[in-house]
Amino acid sequence: MRSEKEGVFAAIEGGGTKFVVGVGHSYQDCVTTTLPTGSSQKTMTDVKRAIQQAIGNRELKGIGIGTFGPIVVDPKNDDYGRVLSTPKPGWQDYNFVSDLEREFGVPVSLETDVSAAALSETAARDGCNNLVYVTVGTGIGGGVFVGGSLISGTLHPELGHIKLSRHPEDNAPGICPFHSDCLEGLASGPSIKARWGASLSELPENHPAHEIEAYYLGTLCTNLVLHYAPEFIVLGGGVMGTTGLLTKVRAQCRKTLGGYIASLNSEDSIKNLISAPLLGSYSGLQGAFILAKNATL
Repeated sequence: MRSEKEGVFAAIEGGGTKFVVGVGHSYQDCVTTTLPTGSSQKTMTDVKRAIQQAIGNRELKGIGIGTFGPIVVDPKNDDYGRVLSTPKPGWQDYNFVSDLEREFGVPVSLETDVSAAALSETAARDGCNNLVYVTVGTGIGGGVFVGGSLISGTLHPELGHIKLSRHPEDNAPGICPFHSDCLEGLASGPSIKARWGASLSELPENHPAHEIEAYYLGTLCTNLVLHYAPEFIVLGGGVMGTTGLLTKVRAQCRKTLGGYIASLNSEDSIKNLISAPLLGSYSGLQGAFILAKNATL
């Protein structure tokens, strides 16, 4: 049994609509606080207060952050932790790492929210070395874990902004302020609501929105197979909670592959490849705990 004075870690999962703060050793034993996402000043004041209150008389050893991007994720960069061009009001140029290091005086490790989720979902699968995690919700993002490590170069992967061929029956304008009809502009939760006036889960099962959404996400999965040859593609986020959508995405991916990858030319193989998160809604938070622990190594 852990003592009250034993060191703890803080994990932060930052999303477009909410921040989740956990203080403990993992998502299984932490004290969590959920906060609405506002401006960086308001949100992070609340985040820091939540961490301080949850620590109590224990020692804080490190902080891990999985947050929305685009953001500087290279620890060697002087701007490590700085938010780049974003449509989220009051966040551009805010730096998570420098702010939290200054506030708490402990090591801080940061990745995108989807990369943090990819980290935890990979760790949850014995022997897995190649996995892509995609979240489909307020935005669309992806984390790529290949050959035993997360992929990042001059920037982290931006899967939500790749270009796809439009569905033949989709003529609605995309909502991305930067690219209009990129994946996020066509298939994110706000895009669905702008096009149909309701969320996907609120629309009847036979509504064309389901086929169109599966078309875009199934095509994405096809591209991921061809780009990264992953062992697993994990699809999370609020939109993926729609009944029957995962099955439709799998079918679309298999159809789009057209038999090119023989090992994926069956329903069972596609079902094994494309799955829901093993950790459910805790993938990002557990990934942030892994980052916090790694920061102290």
